[in-house]
Amino acid sequence: MASTEILHEIERKKLNISFDFLPAYDVEAEKLDLTMFAKEFQKTTGKKVNKVAYEKLGLIKKEGATYFATNAGILFSNNEIKKSFFPYSKIECARFKGQKTDIIIDSKTIDDSICLQAEKVIDFIERHINKGSKIGKVYREDKWEYPISAVREIIINAIVHRDYSLSGKDIKVAIFDDMLEVTSPGTIPPSIDLNDLSTGQSEIRNKTIAPIFKELKLIEQWGTGFQKLFDSLKEYPNLEVRFNQPALSFQVQLIKNNVDSDTFISQKEHKVKLDKNLKSEATPQATPQATPQATPQATPQVVLNFVESSPQIIKILEFCLVPKLRNEIQLLIGLTDRKYFSKKYINPLIILNLIEMTMPEKPQSPKQKYKTTLLGEQIIGKFNVL
Repeated sequence: MASTEILHEIERKKLNISFDFLPAYDVEAEKLDLTMFAKEFQKTTGKKVNKVAYEKLGLIKKEGATYFATNAGILFSNNEIKKSFFPYSKIECARFKGQKTDIIIDSKTIDDSICLQAEKVIDFIERHINKGSKIGKVYREDKWEYPISAVREIIINAIVHRDYSLSGKDIKVAIFDDMLEVTSPGTIPPSIDLNDLSTGQSEIRNKTIAPIFKELKLIEQWGTGFQKLFDSLKEYPNLEVRFNQPALSFQVQLIKNNVDSDTFISQKEHKVKLDKNLKSEATPQATPQATPQATPQATPQVVLNFVESSPQIIKILEFCLVPKLRNEIQLLIGLTDRKYFSKKYINPLIILNLIEMTMPEKPQSPKQKYKTTLLGEQIIGKFNVL
């Protein structure tokens, strides 16, 4: 049986009215806080916005002598009204351990104005995927394990084209060892075939939100998002894209044919030559607490592979030029899982002699701090000039 929301959507299509342009009669225009939207709009377009501009954009609507917020106006706002009217307009991001949702390594809820959500999602994704490097004749070329430009298009598509009339459903971004998955509420229109998405077929669900995203240069041209996705995948032969429609939702999956994330790092083509001083400094000063039973030899290549595996490494090394507590470093890179943080960052950094404990004789002390070593400082210097 079709839900009430679906029946309303059918009725709106008959009348050629989109949900985002409907007025919210409980919210008068002056109650909206569009400060962040106005700032972004002026920064991108050079235009200041006022009541006339808001009405022209479709964020407010005049009924009689009163201006009311439209649903789009509420979604672009950044106050409690948005959370009250559209509690599911947020984006839930999660990094899971392995290939199932049993264990969450890290998570984040993004509940800002919809014009700010995409970049915050990308920030979360970049914290949890690997990055490789290839050295050319002059410059170093960095490459993420997923095409970030394509991922951004997927996220923006989810925000712009999701069905905001569906209650109880938010956008979900899930990162697994073998896959990146984005699920947004609302199926694609019947006029569009899943098999033809690469051809640029497009039908706008939210006729107020979409043009504003184009003004903000978050969309270049209609129907180009998935074309960019398929174009990007030409440089990623190890990735496969799948489209699904589970339970009144549209889902995009980027699946790695090789599920070993470490392989991406080890396949990087490094040709950087370190000087003799770097080689000598790369010998780890192991401590019983920090060194596992099988510690790899800390050759310059191993050090470089590790440092280039994540942009967070250099950030941590620079941060720890002045000794820092563990929780301060975790806060810096936005990780909440202590065990995962130690395994991915602290332990390797100590093993490779890039940071050291200020109190090595008391490794479990709550006052324990971590400081960048001489080798770590040299690494910072070399990466800043590459």
